[in-house]
Amino acid sequence: LQDKDPKLCGKLPACWRLLKTWVANEIPCRAPPLTEVALQTLVGHSLFACQPVFALSLLLAFYGLLRTGELLGLHNKDISQAGPTSVAIISLGLTKGGRRAGAAESVTISEEETLRRLWQWKQATNPGTALCPAPHRWRKMFNDTISSLGLSEYQYRPYSLRRGGATFYFQRHGQLDRLLIQGRWQSSKTARLYINSGLATLAETELRLTPHARVFHKHRVA
Repeated sequence: LQDKDPKLCGKLPACWRLLKTWVANEIPCRAPPLTEVALQTLVGHSLFACQPVFALSLLLAFYGLLRTGELLGLHNKDISQAGPTSVAIISLGLTKGGRRAGAAESVTISEEETLRRLWQWKQATNPGTALCPAPHRWRKMFNDTISSLGLSEYQYRPYSLRRGGATFYFQRHGQLDRLLIQGRWQSSKTARLYINSGLATLAETELRLTPHARVFHKHRVA
């Protein structure tokens, strides 16, 4: 209403109080965080299905804490990497947070297997090559993989990769300041809420892999 009629600014106190109360009591439907075990299973299935680039996209989204839109917009030229074991720098341009700050953002990747697969892909493609297919096709590949592995009950969504990666990153390093940089949050309060809710969800969820899914997890680990 305020956007439609700026004269209403400051004249809707009751509406704002109701909205604040609703936000405090209505639990948002957030994407559950993907565990590293679930990630490895998805990657193993993708490799077995001869979809190595899709597997790479999963690894990048998880370990790079990428938003889904950031991942789907990546091209070869956005990635700087000196060698198969060198830390990769991914230029994200004006992201959601970058637009607020008026500056382009980037993220670094240091996970060994992700670096190796990323280097192979970079050497095999042209600068203008997109990492992912059209968004609807990539999302279908994600949903089909989840369904094929019998993980639909956990309601994983593409954004679960970023949430899972952030939770994993904090569990590994235990440093909020490092997480703020990697996840590109402007507010430590927002990041803390993000991590606390992710850890709480993981504590309440027991990931049970079917025998079929365990085959792909073992294939990925091997």
